[in-house]
Amino acid sequence: MNWDHYDYKIADHYLSALINGDTSGLDDSESAALLAWEQSEQASARRAGFTVGHWDCDVEYSDDFGPCDVSGLYADRCAVRLMVYRNG
Repeated sequence: MNWDHYDYKIADHYLSALINGDTSGLDDSESAALLAWEQSEQASARRAGFTVGHWDCDVEYSDDFGPCDVSGLYADRCAVRLMVYRNG
C-alpha cells in the first residue's frame, strides 16, 4: 500500500468539524459548504485512482492568514491533508 496526500489550507473554525465531525461551531451554510468541499475533494482523489483514507492536520499553528480552500474568504488558516492510498 502506497500512501499519498493532498494538502489544503482551511479556516481554523472548520477544523473540529472536519477532523471530529463536530459541527456545533458552524452555522448551517458553513456546514453545507464544508460538506460539499469535502465530498468534492474526496471524489477528485477517487477519480485520480486513489482510495480515500482520512483527514490529518498540522497541529502547529503559525500566523497564517489567507484565503480558505473551503470558503475562499480570508481567515486564520490551518494546514490539513487528505490522506489517500493506492494498492500496489
